Amino acid sequence: MIPASKHAPILALLEWHPFHAMSIHMWCGRLSFFATYLHFVLYIAKYVVRGVYNGFTPAEFLFPPPVCFAILYDEAPPPKDCAKMLAGFFGFLAILAFTVLYLFSLKVVRRHRYMLFYISHILWYVHCISCIVIAQYIFTL
Repeated sequence: MIPASKHAPILALLEWHPFHAMSIHMWCGRLSFFATYLHFVLYIAKYVVRGVYNGFTPAEFLFPPPVCFAILYDEAPPPKDCAKMLAGFFGFLAILAFTVLYLFSLKVVRRHRYMLFYISHILWYVHCISCIVIAQYIFTL
């Protein structure tokens, strides 16, 4: 994440002008957005072409059963594909959040509703940090 603030210490350290940092920030955002959608489409294609659902419906990979969200399992262990299903679920949430961020970053919104643009960026940062923490837990299952 490249800071887009005029007074960011890293810009002074790298001797970047804020205008150049803003341009890089915007292009990195656009590339990330399109790479995220490409990743999403290719994974959907992979699952559709291979039919790799192991007895689960495609919808369960986007919306896993409640047992996958349990932290402690009192009765039976969760299905073996819970980690994959949770990864699909959180990936779906990430793509929704990224879409909202992208829409709120359009010039029309930035010019007329700057606070909406600004708050969406702050919430995106919080979302990214929480996803990193959750992913650390999911992939240790």
